[in-house]
Amino acid sequence: MPIREELVHMKPYARLLTMLGDQLIRDETVALAEIIKNSYDADAGVVLVYFDDFDTSESDLSQNETSRLVIRDDGCGMDEEVIKNHWLNPATPIKKLRKTEYNPKTTKGRVIQGEKGIGRYSLFKLGNKITITTRPISSNKEYIVEYDLSAYEEDFYDSNTKQFLYLDNIPVKFVERDPLEITENNDLWKEAHGTKIEISGLKGIWSLDKIEKVLSDIRKLRPIFDSLQHNTTADFDVDFIINGKRTLDFDAKNVNKINDLMNNRAVLKVKGQFVEKDKKFILNINNEKKELYLSDPTITGLDVYKKFMKGRGDLLPWGVGSFAFEFYVFDFSADTPEKYKLDKDDRDLIKQNRVYLYRDGIRVYPYGAANDDWLGIDIYRGTVSAGGLLSNDQIIGCVSISQKNNPNLEDATSREGLLNNQASSDFVGILKILLAYIRVHPYKQYQNKRDEKNKIEKLKKQQVENSFSELRKTVEGNKNAEVALSRVETQYKKEKDVLIRRAELAEDLAGVGISVETASHDIMLFMNRAIEHLDGLVYAMDHKNKPSYEEIQEALTTIRGAFSFVHDKLKNIQLLFKSSNQRRKKIRVKDIVTQILSLFKKALNENNIEVKIEQIGKSPLVVQTYDAVIMQVLINLFDNAIYWIPLKGDNNKEIKIIMNSDENKMLFSDNGPGIHPDDENYIFEPFYSGKGEDGRGLGLYIAKQLLLRNDFAIYLASSEKDKLLSGASFVVDFNKYED
Repeated sequence: MPIREELVHMKPYARLLTMLGDQLIRDETVALAEIIKNSYDADAGVVLVYFDDFDTSESDLSQNETSRLVIRDDGCGMDEEVIKNHWLNPATPIKKLRKTEYNPKTTKGRVIQGEKGIGRYSLFKLGNKITITTRPISSNKEYIVEYDLSAYEEDFYDSNTKQFLYLDNIPVKFVERDPLEITENNDLWKEAHGTKIEISGLKGIWSLDKIEKVLSDIRKLRPIFDSLQHNTTADFDVDFIINGKRTLDFDAKNVNKINDLMNNRAVLKVKGQFVEKDKKFILNINNEKKELYLSDPTITGLDVYKKFMKGRGDLLPWGVGSFAFEFYVFDFSADTPEKYKLDKDDRDLIKQNRVYLYRDGIRVYPYGAANDDWLGIDIYRGTVSAGGLLSNDQIIGCVSISQKNNPNLEDATSREGLLNNQASSDFVGILKILLAYIRVHPYKQYQNKRDEKNKIEKLKKQQVENSFSELRKTVEGNKNAEVALSRVETQYKKEKDVLIRRAELAEDLAGVGISVETASHDIMLFMNRAIEHLDGLVYAMDHKNKPSYEEIQEALTTIRGAFSFVHDKLKNIQLLFKSSNQRRKKIRVKDIVTQILSLFKKALNENNIEVKIEQIGKSPLVVQTYDAVIMQVLINLFDNAIYWIPLKGDNNKEIKIIMNSDENKMLFSDNGPGIHPDDENYIFEPFYSGKGEDGRGLGLYIAKQLLLRNDFAIYLASSEKDKLLSGASFVVDFNKYED
């Protein structure tokens, strides 16, 4: 039996004010933003932020004991009931109830931003003395609330009583009076309602540079994007006055410049929305519209997607909601086309703006700031793959969410970003997948077009050859100079030939890496098996437990079989080396197909892929070339097919090869997802890969180059006759071509 039982009550200490304000809020920008958001929720049309009584010099300003911040708005004000029952009480649920139950919008149709009931305590991040003067609509009374925390020690410790004070030990002065400040005689308060907050005993150190940075950031509380300016924030203006000087156009030039760069200098303009119900992106990329499902192989093949789905099975993101987005991608390279070129000031301005997040037209801080990486782009590029995502510096973007469509994307209590939950994690994951797709497909296509155009321009100019011609004219008649020029020209041609031979050698060896990687597992397996049998024989001999002749013969037979397997594997790989295949010869293509099948046998079995081979014609398909040429082509075709076929998710997985001696062609087809139409013009270009980070983009390029050197060709099948299966279909044409 208990000795005593009673009900006890929780009682907050006064230091809660410090926790909610000074410690929970990161900086002055976030603190001011919270106060201004309260004005927005109060249906204010104008908010004026004053920096009063600061000492000024020619190039700077500094604060003194009388310096103060004043925030005035023409909102609906607060009556006595709201002040006493809500404003003075931490975590009041009134806004939360309005958003979720009876009145989710203000009189002006705005969606209420606050809901946790603690944003007002950001005032204590800015100063120790707070005076609030407010007058509600249609009221003939004005109310004043005064806090003065300057007399209290840190953490509200009372040195006299040796006790920490409770929240209800802190007196707050409340005054009701006839209107003196918020009257019809004041320009801001023509309609005689609104709120004025005066903050003195300022914390921190204010300078002109700091004020400009804070105000520049506050300017971006509303969207800086032209396309978002039409929403309900359009009638909400925030202006700043420093020592009586109004800065109406503060940072406006930069905002206009940013929009000009986005509209005229971005190489990619990506707009659209994510539709959660259908799990798809609706995209408009440089005015070309398309739909892209999360199940599309161009998405599921991305390394970012694989990491996102790891451990989830088939569970796609849920609870995020649908949202809209805009991304503007810039090219900072030296080869940027003239129309997209950026000077240093342009680049610096772009780097100051990243991906912003807006909820119902109001910014979620600190997303979009130059030093903020809320999507984890820099971390991914630094630790996983620099080529997997676009750099943070080269993107300006915004994502638009709403309370209605994205209720699970809540603000963190600290007012810094979103609450860390499953919905926000999936939200970031979906955006990274989208940005990875943009990097691997549209941006890579842009790069290929750019590089091809530059290459053609350089070829047209024949810069080096033209330079030699111009020099030859210049030195004509000067024997010493002519001899020196001839020597330089001869040396240039020799070095050019060496570089070409090196490039061709690299192309010849390109398939070695794939083949060694593929064969290494099987080679190690059989080598380990041989070593185990040898160790068994040695052990038996050392322990005088002599094995029988039959046991020795069985062990040696197994060992020989293992070494024979390894020998055959290495023999096939050796054929890829330039030194072993200098001489052209007649090659039966089916023999090479059989060799490559052996190389990929394990991978094909693991993925349950069936390979069907068919010969058409009166005789086998025979080609006069090197072994390595056909091997390289087949290695890359098999490697790509084995990668893509499983991504389609079908149980029936198949590769079909037809060798047609009548037409002197080989057809290679699979039933994977096929080549995406956007990629068809680029798959034979160097460094272009639909595999994202898993691909280097050289396989098909090198296969094509090797065939071209032998006057052969490879291309995508265009006729239905050549498209053997539903996926990717290639034609390897062994007819001689001049070009």
